[in-house]
Amino acid sequence: MNINKKVIILGDSITRHYYPYAQTRLLMYGIESFEPVRKTSCQWKQLRFLNRTLSPKRKYNGKRFDADFVHFNFGLHSIKLPNKGKDILHRRTTDSDFKKYEIELFEQILILKKLKVLPLFSNTTPSPRNHSVRNNEDVIILNKIAKHVMKEMKVPYNDLYSFVLNQQDSYKLYKNTELQNNCHFTPAGRKLLGEKIAEFIKNNT
Repeated sequence: MNINKKVIILGDSITRHYYPYAQTRLLMYGIESFEPVRKTSCQWKQLRFLNRTLSPKRKYNGKRFDADFVHFNFGLHSIKLPNKGKDILHRRTTDSDFKKYEIELFEQILILKKLKVLPLFSNTTPSPRNHSVRNNEDVIILNKIAKHVMKEMKVPYNDLYSFVLNQQDSYKLYKNTELQNNCHFTPAGRKLLGEKIAEFIKNNT
């Protein structure tokens, strides 16, 4: 198979759970994907990885990875509530946390453009109704911020939130279906998301 494009995939859930499905589908389109050895769950870890991997003067695990694109996602950890959501004084994300998230999004895109790598972005999936670690209303605000930033910076935006929500019986895609208290997905949900991300990457590269 001829490989004509290369993409780095960054994020938490995507690399822990969806990546094998995305990787397989991308290879069908002649796109080679690469994920970090260490997970990049939050923005500063992603920036550290990018600087080590893509900078002409630095190396990662002994070699530099020449990528055409970087697909990234972060957000879950930006709105994660303290004490697993059990602190009655902190049931919602603060305005300062949202502002920090917005600044970090701009920062990461500017870094990527400086490194001459094109960014692609996927937003945060819905939070189940009984998931106490994060509030779905905060997810909605977070995604609005991300959409605004991507529009301003002219970065392709993948609306995973709406994609999941529009699936028939979408709650069945999550673990602990009956309790609806886990933000992670079943194998079927992971495959669906991985292939959706692969299609998004293919259509924007």
